[in-house]
Amino acid sequence: MASFVNTVSYNMRGFQQGKPQLLELCEGNDIIAVQEHWLPEWDLDKLVNLHDDFLVFARSGMTQKVQSSFLRGRPYDGVATFVRKSLVSNVRIVCTDHKCRCFAR
Repeated sequence: MASFVNTVSYNMRGFQQGKPQLLELCEGNDIIAVQEHWLPEWDLDKLVNLHDDFLVFARSGMTQKVQSSFLRGRPYDGVATFVRKSLVSNVRIVCTDHKCRCFAR
């Protein structure tokens, strides 16, 4: 018997702007690859705590910029992978630098 995993990729263009659509994607998908959440490291809990059914692996792309100087202009970058908790034992997340990849077993 085959089983299917619904997977989607989503460019948020900022957490506040993209949050409603991301919540909708959580209802019909098992793995969600998010780009451009624009959250600094200290705000990643907004992603982690967004939906109880998901384990979230997130990275900020602004960490070095914020540590080295004042942030000028709009925020940018950031990736996250949402994995439905019922699938976690079948998925391996590999993160290097600012890139994360999700592998299903």
